[in-house]
Amino acid sequence: GEKQGQRALKPVQYGRKTTSNRLKNEKLPQLATGSAFRLYLFTVALKVLSAVESANQAQKHVLGNKITARFGADLTGLHFALWGLAFKANTDDMREASSRSVIDDLLAAGATVTAYDPVAMDAARRLYSHQGRLSFAESQSASLSNADALVIVTEWKEFRSPDFDAIKQALKSPVIFDGRNLYDPQLVRNMGFEYMAIGR
Repeated sequence: GEKQGQRALKPVQYGRKTTSNRLKNEKLPQLATGSAFRLYLFTVALKVLSAVESANQAQKHVLGNKITARFGADLTGLHFALWGLAFKANTDDMREASSRSVIDDLLAAGATVTAYDPVAMDAARRLYSHQGRLSFAESQSASLSNADALVIVTEWKEFRSPDFDAIKQALKSPVIFDGRNLYDPQLVRNMGFEYMAIGR
């Protein structure tokens, strides 16, 4: 019999099924305390991390893919101006910088690159000291000289309001690849540029 002071707990009703009936039909609580469930969670976490990493890596090559889609897989003989080397504005950190993937993609396809960044050029020179086809300009306007297109990688404030007339005059062809969506697409295209941004 029941001990004094204790009452039999009635299952809480959820629709037609009781709590006890529902638990019988669900395997999850039975696994929750076992090593099989912990292994399952670990496997799911690894898959999620792997998918995120794959997406991040693919994102770093979006600009390179846009450039080769426009100019062809073989970029030999083409020269590109690149604005922005740092991982993000207001730092010289290049450890996870998208610029590294863009530069590597361009150089691997045979192009030459002149890069400019307000603070990260010393870090870039150390990283690419062995690479003769990458040079560095002392200003964003100087980087444009003899370039077939401009590639923007980092969202520095000074890149937001450039002299578009000067850019158009300096480039061999008025082509801008904007990895940071800095400009209004219609405005830039109305100025006579071929403007390719991310997702626009």
